[in-house]
Amino acid sequence: MTSRSRLLILVLALIGLGVSSDATWIHHKLLTDATYTPVCDVNTTFNCSEVYRSAYGTVRGIPVALGGVVWFGLVALIAGFAKPSSQNDKSHPAGAYLFALSTIGLAVVLSLAYTSFAILKTYCVLCLATYVCVIGIFIVAGMTASIPMTSLPSRIFGDLKGLVKQPIPLLVAVLFMLGTATIAGFLQGEVAGNVPMTSSAAPPKLEGATASKAATTTGAQDDPKAQFEAWWNAQPRIETGVPLDGAKVVIVKFSDFQCPGCKQTWLMYSPIIKKYTEGQTTVRYVMKDFPLNSNCNVAVQTQMHPFSCEASAAYRLAVDRGKGEVMEKWIFDNQERLTSALIRTAAKDIAGITDFDRDAPTKLAGIKKDTSDGGALQINSTPTFYINGVKLPTGQWLNPDYFDLAIQIELRRAGVAAPQKVGGE
Repeated sequence: MTSRSRLLILVLALIGLGVSSDATWIHHKLLTDATYTPVCDVNTTFNCSEVYRSAYGTVRGIPVALGGVVWFGLVALIAGFAKPSSQNDKSHPAGAYLFALSTIGLAVVLSLAYTSFAILKTYCVLCLATYVCVIGIFIVAGMTASIPMTSLPSRIFGDLKGLVKQPIPLLVAVLFMLGTATIAGFLQGEVAGNVPMTSSAAPPKLEGATASKAATTTGAQDDPKAQFEAWWNAQPRIETGVPLDGAKVVIVKFSDFQCPGCKQTWLMYSPIIKKYTEGQTTVRYVMKDFPLNSNCNVAVQTQMHPFSCEASAAYRLAVDRGKGEVMEKWIFDNQERLTSALIRTAAKDIAGITDFDRDAPTKLAGIKKDTSDGGALQINSTPTFYINGVKLPTGQWLNPDYFDLAIQIELRRAGVAAPQKVGGE
């Protein structure tokens, strides 16, 4: 490896290391802060958030970008400590090791590029920069490889023994690997800590759509509502990215129009939500789209609900025309028989949308923004509810009485009297 090729590889590796480090930090912020918007979100086509928050962006809660940090770091270490050779000296193995690493790196970035371009159809400018660096290193290393790669397996242990005899390169390599391992553990822990799942300490008999409306008590100390309030007050709170906008309580629902549970909770909770929001400003309700369909949700890999994206677009178009509530009811009432044609007919009949195929794409960016917010919160099922940042149990939903009680608890915390129940509730 000549001085020129060594320097070029080192420069490319350091650039890639810097970009990968920046990408790792941005990805971490996206996973733990739903209000964060990176500067690399140029538009809906060039959008780092959608790529990072997709199902392909992490492995066990660790950003894929951290793998780039490790790879570029190893390349930089080899290139930085390799001894430049003369044109006639072909004995140094650094070039071969770099070519082997760059071959692996090239295979990885080609796979990531395919995922971005063909599956997500969204591009990340930071990712593109790392692709260029990897390809550049591959080309330079391929031109300067000093020994056949087939000889590397037989000499790798001998070269590692040689590294042990060089304290400075060894120390830097050990510190780098320990540092990246520590960062990986920190990032994984931060994501888990900022996205709490349902607490195992949830009181028994309080959740479940079919649960009785009042739990059996065995004494004053076992009053189920008191138990629930104690459990509720012990729950962690996270930032959902939805502002109060002057309200004291904000209820957030991530929903999919083809999700049976979303329909069920709509039937269960709508009267309660209406009681607290109609003609009042103390409680705010926000429904966010989270269709389980990869056509409009980069956080999922399947099209579990094939018409959910179109249903979300139809609802949003109806909202613009003051028909959102009517459209929502129609979609849920007809959930089991939804088709593309039926959604278009309803959009025309209910909201006067005569050209659905023209108008629906205008709502895609908003739907994707909601799904990105859900991805940041590590949502993996619908419906998912938050009340003032407290995540409600999923799968087995709170009995309506306790959903109501949770709102009352939050209003009391804010020093606001809850409205009286209306007839029949």
